[in-house]
Amino acid sequence: MLHGLINKIKGEDPPPYSSEYKYLMKNLESTKVEISDLNANINFITDPILLNQLIFQLKAAEMRYRYWYRLAKDMKISGSE
Repeated sequence: MLHGLINKIKGEDPPPYSSEYKYLMKNLESTKVEISDLNANINFITDPILLNQLIFQLKAAEMRYRYWYRLAKDMKISGSE
């Protein structure tokens, strides 16, 4: 607990070897790439049904990104490993 508070005060990240932290960072990165791909595809789609589906997928990916980001932020603040 004390170690976590010290890391919080120093503003340090959880150890890079933490499997949970690596998992969160991997999910954040893959979701970020997915959002980028969906945004690029939306610009080229003309079919309204497909466009609606891509917009729905984009919103879902954005919500997933917020979720992973919040978990990573909470892990960094609490100093959990």
